[in-house]
Amino acid sequence: MWLAPHSRLIDVIGHFRLWEFKVEHNDISVTNLMYDKANDNKGVLNDFDLAHLCGYEWPSGTECTGTMPFMVLDLLTDAGWAGQVEHIYWHDHESFTWVLLWICASFDNGKEVHPLPLEAWLSVDHGTCFKEKLSILSLLQQ
Repeated sequence: MWLAPHSRLIDVIGHFRLWEFKVEHNDISVTNLMYDKANDNKGVLNDFDLAHLCGYEWPSGTECTGTMPFMVLDLLTDAGWAGQVEHIYWHDHESFTWVLLWICASFDNGKEVHPLPLEAWLSVDHGTCFKEKLSILSLLQQ
């Protein structure tokens, strides 16, 4: 199972270090966060096919990247979806929060819940995903 709690912190620190070296990951998601059993369960951030090196132009068609259920609200707007929102560190950082919410909602006593409570996020358009996330945020603030 990929849910080693202490490895998540290492993923976040590693991610921050990449940004310090001008590497933007751009696709923080459940499947891109893993841990290495052979290496003291250390966190591993993988799948850099959507990463961007600062100082270089974005390849055409990659202005808005990520896995929709874990994308930040800024990028789920019409402007964000059209690639008109500049990607900043906070966007990837917020994605870690959506991953954490997904994990918390998807497991009960270490077993995956079926159907997944947030499964609708997988098959909706960006506008609907935006609204669903806003409704969850409003519930959490009550």
